[in-house]
Formats: sequence, structure tokens, C-alpha cells
Amino acid sequence: MVIGAGGFLGRSLCRAMLTAGIEAIAASSANGTGIDPLTGLLPDDFRVPQGTDGVVYLAQSPYAARMPAMASHVFAVNTLTALQAALRARAAGATRFVYASTGNVYQPSFAPLQESHPLRRDDWYALSKVHAEESVALLSADMEITSLRIFGLYGPGQSGRLVPNLIRAVAAERAVLLERPGADAEADGGLRISLLHVEDASHAICRLLAMRGVPVLNLASDEVWDIQSICLSIGKALGIRPQFRNAAAARKGNMIADTARMLRLLQPRFTPFNAAIEAMVRSAAAQHVHH
Repeated sequence: MVIGAGGFLGRSLCRAMLTAGIEAIAASSANGTGIDPLTGLLPDDFRVPQGTDGVVYLAQSPYAARMPAMASHVFAVNTLTALQAALRARAAGATRFVYASTGNVYQPSFAPLQESHPLRRDDWYALSKVHAEESVALLSADMEITSLRIFGLYGPGQSGRLVPNLIRAVAAERAVLLERPGADAEADGGLRISLLHVEDASHAICRLLAMRGVPVLNLASDEVWDIQSICLSIGKALGIRPQFRNAAAARKGNMIADTARMLRLLQPRFTPFNAAIEAMVRSAAAQHVHH
């Protein structure tokens, strides 16, 4: 069962499961089969069907940027409902539970972030994910539990996130802000981030479902890009020269995943960012024409 099947990653994962011959039960708030959009909780009559092998929990609150005003909704979806789902999976006899966490749970660092890196509890969104990871892990005596810390997810059809936001900024010829690495540092290309194409993430999750003994895993590609380079790649695809401006604020770290464990376990395939960005730009242009 995929909870959050109507979301960006959920749609892609359900397609990948179909291709891989994995029967997927899609639960989505979009069509009334998943979380109650108003409360962020599972309805009382929501059940994981008996005999379900595993549950992948991908649900996200749409209010993550509205903190602390919408903190109760974010914690409902990210934390409490994840635990609800894990308990109902256990009751159905499931042996597998995968929780979609984020690379944002790590304390800021300029070095690649290993799974053992200290976690942050001074950020609403990160804390909601940390609480969920730790809560569902308490069920590990009954089910195989994996918290997937996903970095830099992108791909066609995505909106409101880093890469589509940068595409919109470059297309509109708005200056993109670049944060330097520390208050006294020289300006550079801005935040460096591990990226991951949504289809690559989906294939990796399908492979993970058959594995045991992986409580926490970073999920990212082997490509690390800074904001300036991402924009230059977008600009090349659009035929536009991107505009940049140095931000007043400095950043406290990068978002680079240490992928050694993931590469060893999953041996994943990766979509090159330059090729993917051309498809995203075409997709965004088609959507613009349609609207």
C-alpha cells in the first residue's frame, strides 16, 4: 500500500511498482481514499487490508512552509498519521514499513551528511520528521522499518519546490539569490545540493522493499550541484542567460548526501541532471501554454 499515492513521488512510485510487478494499493487524500485533508489524520475507518506485505508512507502536509501557524497539521501528517499508518500496517500483518523522511533532518553541515550525522530539533519541519522516524522505529521488533532520508527530489510535473521554482525564476529573468558559505566567506555558486530524479527514487524504493536490516538510508543521486550551476543548466535549456544576485544572508551548510551506503545496497541507476532538466523545461513550457 502506498499512502500519499496522489503526490509527486507517489504517482511515480505506483507506476514503477506496476512495471516491477508489485501490486500497489493506492491511498490518496486527493480522491478520499487516504488522509483527511482537513485534519491531516487517517479516517477512523481507514484500514490496511489483511495480507498487505508492506506500506510506503509518502504523505506530506501542504503547509510545511507555514510555520508555526500550521504546525499542528504538519505534525499530524508527518508524525502522528505516520505512526497511525504503521500501527494499522502491523495490525494487518504487514512485514514492511517505509517512511519517507528528508535530508532536512540533519544538523546543518558543509560536509557530506552520513546517516549517523546529528539530527536537528530546532526546526518545525525537521522535528516532525525526526519524531516520526523515532516513533515508527519502535515497531521494528514487529516489522522491517526503514526511514528514507530523501535529498533534492525533482522531475517533470513537480511544482513549488527548488528546481521548478528556479525554472520559473530563470524563465521570468528574475535574479536568483546566491548565499555565500558563512558570514565572512567569499561568494560562491550558492547552496550545494544532492539531487534525485523522481523516477530514480521510485526504482530505488522498489528495490529497497525486498531488503532487510536497513533502518535508515539516505536517498540521493551521485550528482551534487550548486544553485548557480542548476540555473545555468536551466538557462541553456531555455536559451536565457540567468541573472544572479548575492544574498545578504549567509548559509549555514550545504545539503550533500553521503550516498556510500545507498550505492552499496541498491546499486541504483541515475538520470543525468542535464538531460532531465531539458525534459522539465519542455514540461513547464507545455503547462504554461495549456494554462
